Amino acid sequence: MSRLPYPDKPKPRGGVPLSTFNLLFFMVVLGVMIGGSAMLASAPTLFNHRATQDYFSTLQAWVGQREASIVATQAAIAHEFNRLENAATQQAINLDATAVALGSDAALLRQTATQLTNFAQATATANAAQTNRQMTQVALDFVATQSQIDQIATQAALNFAATMAAFGTPEAALPAQSLSLAAPPTQPALPFDSSPTPLPVGQPVHTAFSGGIPSHRWLTSGSTDWAQSQRGVVAQQGANAWLLARAPARGRAEITFEPALASPVVYRVLLLGNNGENWYLQIDTEALRATRAALYRFDGGLPVQGVGERLAETALSLPLQGLNLLTLDLFNGFEASLNGSALLRVADRTLPALPQFGVQFPPGALIATVLLN
Repeated sequence: MSRLPYPDKPKPRGGVPLSTFNLLFFMVVLGVMIGGSAMLASAPTLFNHRATQDYFSTLQAWVGQREASIVATQAAIAHEFNRLENAATQQAINLDATAVALGSDAALLRQTATQLTNFAQATATANAAQTNRQMTQVALDFVATQSQIDQIATQAALNFAATMAAFGTPEAALPAQSLSLAAPPTQPALPFDSSPTPLPVGQPVHTAFSGGIPSHRWLTSGSTDWAQSQRGVVAQQGANAWLLARAPARGRAEITFEPALASPVVYRVLLLGNNGENWYLQIDTEALRATRAALYRFDGGLPVQGVGERLAETALSLPLQGLNLLTLDLFNGFEASLNGSALLRVADRTLPALPQFGVQFPPGALIATVLLN
């Protein structure tokens, strides 16, 4: 059986459809209109080169000004930093200079204080020497006056004897003491006499040295070792000025004294016993403060030289006053105190028996009174 042939397919029509062509045409026209408008709007900027150049020149000038301002700010900051650094350095230099100046002032103050102390010591020494010279001159004047009075009395006695002889009365009838006035003393009678004249044992002895050193109560190292003042006697230059009571100290000794201005100095209180026990109390001082007290045996020679066993010792820090009271108590062992403060105590030693009390003081120290019981 024969097959029928398929019908022929319709062939597509050639060309662009009208609707498509219209759409494309519309889009082209719209693009041309938009592009032309944009070109017209931007043409003055794109094609006006002078305005563009002016704009960029202005922008560049502004950027340059900003850079110059930043550079100026950096320079100002660097200048301020340098100024602050210089100020800090100057302050450090000023502080160093101030510290050096303060150190110099402190050294000057110390030097001034030392100089004032030296002046005070020199003044005290000069006053003591002047007082000693005045006392010596007074003694010499007294001796000269006494000698002149004796000569006048002797001459009067001789005239009286001649008158009596003229009346027939023999010269031998005159009183013997009238002729003895003719013998003047052979040496000046200074107020310090060391001739021994012991006091009766057991009597309390109170001595006020404002009137000098009474020779019937005290032995002394020498008239030149002590100077007289209105308040007492002052130890002179040298460390050998000593006083020794003729009467023994049976139980208690009290001494009032004014301290020496020199520093450091040593004060010694002496106890010379008749049983071979000789002690002395030593008080070390510095800057008008008692710093140490010690009790020693010694050989009994004056001034103190041969030092033996140290019996007791204690460290101190006691201020010295204008007038000080030093007390030695021998009733229950040995006990010493200064202005009511204990110095040291010894209770297990053989005490000096019926000791003679004495002192050996530094130059410039003044002894006002001593009481012995």
